Amino acid sequence: MPSAVVGHHDSRGRASSRNSDTNKNIGRLCSCSDGSVIDRIRSLTFDGQTRRIQKEQHQQQPQLQRQQQRQRYNRSCLLRCGTFLTSLWSARMGLGRWPGFALVVCLLLGTLSSSTGASMTLNNAGTSSSNSNSHDENSSGRVGQSKSLAAPSTLCPPRCKCYPNKQILCQEAGLNSLPTKYIPKDARQIQMMSNSISLIPTDAFKHFRHLKKLLLDNNQITVVAPNAFRGLKHMEELSLQNNPLTVLASYSFSGLQHIQFLNLGYNRIQSIEANAFADSRDIEHISLDANPLVIIKTKAFNDIRDVGVIYMPLRVDTIQADAFHGLENVTELAFDQMKSDAIGQFAFRGLNKVDRIIISNSVVRVFDSGAFTGLKDANTILLEGNIIQTIKAATFAGTRNVRSVKLVNNRITNLVPGSLDGLSPEVRQLRGNFIPCDCRLAWIQAVLKMSHAINTTFCSEPSEFHNTTVAHALEVQRAQEQLSFNQVHTSCRPEDFEPKKGYSEQQKVNTATTAAARRRNTASSPILLTLLITTWSLAL
Repeated sequence: MPSAVVGHHDSRGRASSRNSDTNKNIGRLCSCSDGSVIDRIRSLTFDGQTRRIQKEQHQQQPQLQRQQQRQRYNRSCLLRCGTFLTSLWSARMGLGRWPGFALVVCLLLGTLSSSTGASMTLNNAGTSSSNSNSHDENSSGRVGQSKSLAAPSTLCPPRCKCYPNKQILCQEAGLNSLPTKYIPKDARQIQMMSNSISLIPTDAFKHFRHLKKLLLDNNQITVVAPNAFRGLKHMEELSLQNNPLTVLASYSFSGLQHIQFLNLGYNRIQSIEANAFADSRDIEHISLDANPLVIIKTKAFNDIRDVGVIYMPLRVDTIQADAFHGLENVTELAFDQMKSDAIGQFAFRGLNKVDRIIISNSVVRVFDSGAFTGLKDANTILLEGNIIQTIKAATFAGTRNVRSVKLVNNRITNLVPGSLDGLSPEVRQLRGNFIPCDCRLAWIQAVLKMSHAINTTFCSEPSEFHNTTVAHALEVQRAQEQLSFNQVHTSCRPEDFEPKKGYSEQQKVNTATTAAARRRNTASSPILLTLLITTWSLAL
């Protein structure tokens, strides 16, 4: 009996033990400590090596493919869990309602896991994109090649800062070329100062149709290709200040239709080719300050119709005829510290609406005939603080409406007859100049007639007239010599009107002084002869 009882208890114990083991297996399959059935099933199905391989493949797959693969995987796991529980149910292992309950739990948890898996996939894609960007930013002077940049809003060049207001800042980012591939196409402002960019190719910014401000200061730009800025219809400000740019080639700044300010100051620009600003008709301000500009070629500013002010460089050696053709609406043109020896004929023709031309503190020595021809509506021509030696005849021809010509504080030494023809006497201002008051006094008076200029223009020589006004010198000379206007005018030789080329300033002064002394000696010869005859008669 005891043995039977014991055997009975052993059989119940073994059955209970089998039930307990089965429940534990189900628990291991259908419940997890972290609440994720799918992850638990995957941990029992695949070993560690397989999981690592799948994880690497998962990071390399595109976003949509990863999401679809995750959904297929979740459905497969749910199918496996349901099949296992159904097999337990059909085996009738005395588990009661546990298999059916576990099946419902598996289905519910699998559905939640499927939805959360999709959201995790999107989050992982975003994290992967951020990690890829930060990896590219740490690369020095090299444009990143990350393929995880999904949307334009996430684009940003390496070592640059991209702000929500469409502003791109790439200052001192070590760029050797324009990183336009990685700049959002809807950018409004791009600042790439203090880099090593050397070339702006054709159509470099053609996709940035909303760009309004572009700053490329302090780079190594030596070439701006033709049509480099074509397509920037909304550009308002463009600056290439402080670059080693030497030539503004034809069509290099074409297509900037609505730009307000173009800054090309502090470069090494020596030449402006024809049509450099073609089809950029609405430029309001152009700055060419501090450039060693040697030549402005014919039609260099062609098609710029609405420019208001042009600031020219410290040095301009040559202005060709019609150099400013096309600047129909420019209102002011200013030159400071020019190095040009001469302003040639028709240099300013085409400036139909210019109000004021300023040439100051320059070493322009000669103004040729017709230099200011075509300035029909000019109000003021200011030539101040220069070293002007000669103003030729008809220099101001065609400036019929000019109200003021100021030749103030220059060193004018030669006003040839007809040099100020076409100007009304009241607009001629020559104060602060020192003109030789020799035989040229007569025609100088003719040039300055009916004006107050003779009262504010001073004599440089001879010594008895030094620092006296031209008006005073005329009165003294007429009183002493009692010569008429025509006599004084005809007594001057051709070399007295225009100094020979190659003469130094001292040679010119010596020549004028010698001529004056010769005329004084000639005028005193009859008096000496009369005294000599009188003395000889008394002696007899």
